[in-house]
Amino acid sequence: MGFKANADQVAMQALAKRTHRYLLFMLLLMLSVWSIPTAQAHLMVAQRGSINFVDSGAFMVLSLPVSAFKAIDNNANNRLSVTEFDQHQDAIKAMVIENVILQNKLQHLPLQGLMISPSWPEDKQSQILADQIVVMGRFNLASDGTAESTTLNKDYRFSINLFGQKNSERQFQITVTHANSENSQLLLLSPKNNASAISPSETELFFNYFKLGLLHVVKGWDHILFLLLALAVSLHWRHVASTLTLFTIGHAISLYFSVTGVISVPAYLLEPTIIATIVAIAFFDYYRRNSRRILSARLRHALVFGCALIHGLGFASALVELGFNKAQLLPGLLGFNLGIELSQLSIALLLILFYQLIGPYLGADRSKSDYRRDLAI
Repeated sequence: MGFKANADQVAMQALAKRTHRYLLFMLLLMLSVWSIPTAQAHLMVAQRGSINFVDSGAFMVLSLPVSAFKAIDNNANNRLSVTEFDQHQDAIKAMVIENVILQNKLQHLPLQGLMISPSWPEDKQSQILADQIVVMGRFNLASDGTAESTTLNKDYRFSINLFGQKNSERQFQITVTHANSENSQLLLLSPKNNASAISPSETELFFNYFKLGLLHVVKGWDHILFLLLALAVSLHWRHVASTLTLFTIGHAISLYFSVTGVISVPAYLLEPTIIATIVAIAFFDYYRRNSRRILSARLRHALVFGCALIHGLGFASALVELGFNKAQLLPGLLGFNLGIELSQLSIALLLILFYQLIGPYLGADRSKSDYRRDLAI
């Protein structure tokens, strides 16, 4: 009887472990499907914009959320109909002039030739409703008497105070370019930090890209899913440390060579390739768990490193799209990478905490020998 009871207990523990692994795999698989972005075609990407300094003018294009404007949405659905737009055009322009500002030390520069247009989402049920308003206009730089040196003038500051109600509508990414320079600048504006200098210091640039690195991982479910899959096989400290280190080194290398132009990969190839890395790491772990062979940890480390190189190209593509300033390569890349690393470390710590809390209820208690056996440490 004792032998049978022990056998039943071993069988139940094995079943609990297989169930836990299966549930974890299915959860991550479902999240990977949900992470595929839905297509929404707008005249311009929401909460994005550009400012181009040319001679005596700064030409601005900006996409603003409808929910940022007061008293223009008659039915309070955070979308704008044709009738509502026609009725409130003058009020919208007045709020843009009051809340979208380019200034120097002396004055606010006048916004001229202001044009506004609703941006219709690609949703057949909402074709007559707009959730974004595209704003175009020109700031007159000649009015400050320094038009000859405008493109390199460091006294200009840009600010905005038209943030939407949703969390996704409370972050602006604005690219600044100059007609006589190949360099560009990225402004990251939020309600708590709604102004930024044009041609900022290296410290300001570092913190801008640090925030961008944080946001890019938090909003990028593909990178989060890969990291979860890479860590889920084992939460032994050696495995966590080696995985994070390899992922960091891998994406930092490809990120550097990509933004400096040494490597160039078409953007349309990157998303499916990044998804393929998620499938690859999941398939490798599935094969390892169901195979009687003990696979070396070095093989899995090599796979993680190779996948990290691909994810680094994805990071670089996002930076280039936003207008990375190659003239200030060191503070930009350093800030962006540190932002990514802080996000990754936070995700790893949350995963460990989550596992510690629910693991015992799923029969997932594991000894150090289990970890060494699984990864051949």
